Amino acid sequence: MLEDILVISPKSFHQAITAILQQADSALNIQCIETKVELMLLSQDVLQHARLISFLNDVIIPDFILKKINYGAYNFHPGSPDYPGHAPYSFALYQNEKTHSVTLHEMLAKVDAGRIVDVDTFPIPSACNQATLVHLSIEAAAAMLSRLASQLVCDKALNYREISWGSQKSTKALFAKRCEIPAQISKRELEKRIQAFGSGDGLSKLNHIKNGKKYIYQETALEHQQSDLVEIHGALFVGAEND
Repeated sequence: MLEDILVISPKSFHQAITAILQQADSALNIQCIETKVELMLLSQDVLQHARLISFLNDVIIPDFILKKINYGAYNFHPGSPDYPGHAPYSFALYQNEKTHSVTLHEMLAKVDAGRIVDVDTFPIPSACNQATLVHLSIEAAAAMLSRLASQLVCDKALNYREISWGSQKSTKALFAKRCEIPAQISKRELEKRIQAFGSGDGLSKLNHIKNGKKYIYQETALEHQQSDLVEIHGALFVGAEND
């Protein structure tokens, strides 16, 4: 019998997710966690009577944990099936896509490879940048969660659609590569990279190397006078203090 819904997501989402799922079934116990370690510390009995929902995070769940969860594990991916992997919103923008999606799929040990439950697609606004598309993806994922909540809290397996994942999977290393700005970059290419990668991913930021020193793209206007700057096609890169 399904007794627990385990939610692994950034803490900022916990309250809203709990409210949505409890509205669908107030009797179920909703446990929200942030890390893989917290999940691994749960008892065998809890895992055997639980379903796992991963909501907009990049935690990779080990296969031995997935096999202990009897009611399935499902992930909300902030991109379309055409963009499996890391930061799909950034790569969709970089490829000039006109629409974007969120995808609910079963979790396997291999990232973004499980069968697809559903896809919700929405238009990308004109002049949309990375931060805006991330926000729209969060809203779309929350709407999908609300729409499918009654299925997610039910002990029956979810139905799958005949939709395949794209063959090219984006990675953190590829994101970092796109953040490297050479001196000879064209203005159009720089604008594309600022639009798609300008807010970074928490690990990498747009950067330029000059004379062995790293300069970081300044996304917002400078508040104080800064002499250690590099300007490329009007975009400012500030000398990194620790480089």
